[in-house]
Amino acid sequence: MRLGLFGLPGAGKGTQAERIAKALLIPHISTGDMFREMQKGSSALAHRIRDTLAKGELVSDEMVTSIALERLGRPDCKNGFILDGYPRTLNQAKTLESSAFSLDTLLVIDVARSEILRRLSGRRVCEYCKSVFGEQDYQAEVCPNDGHPLRQRADDMPEAVSIRLELFERNFLPVLEFYEKLGRLRHVDGLGSTEVVFNRISRVIDEVGDKVKNDK
Repeated sequence: MRLGLFGLPGAGKGTQAERIAKALLIPHISTGDMFREMQKGSSALAHRIRDTLAKGELVSDEMVTSIALERLGRPDCKNGFILDGYPRTLNQAKTLESSAFSLDTLLVIDVARSEILRRLSGRRVCEYCKSVFGEQDYQAEVCPNDGHPLRQRADDMPEAVSIRLELFERNFLPVLEFYEKLGRLRHVDGLGSTEVVFNRISRVIDEVGDKVKNDK
């Protein structure tokens, strides 16, 4: 199954993507991971990415899509994948859908803005290992992994979070509308424990899987 996963910062998208990948035995592919991997490479595309970032410029839709399609063409994606963070623009979505890797569905984890603000404002990051902890994970002031201090990131402050959410929603709205018109957008309630939300997602995936089989 070919899945895309969408959620506002703090919606739990990364956690759920990892669980889905393990359950379906498909790779979890994030744009962040792809960029980190590509920058270490020696290909012409890797050099272009490093040069672009070194100049402080934004990576183009064309470049991001080249990275994504290259990754999706690898053998481990033969039986499906879960995309996290791509497509991020309407142009990326249209290009993906015209390729051999069109999505079976784009899943959206819905969490109210007020809850997102609460979650992110309570989030802490280890200065040393960069592990992230929510209020429900750890209450102390030091990292349980290495004992280093936990700090609140500047972009997790309420004012910064509000700006991030506005930009995020504005950029992604055309993508969601695009998949809704295709009839391949599904929403999942993101409130509740990790297990509860995962069970909701699993039911949707089962429904989509049955539809994909019937359509073939």
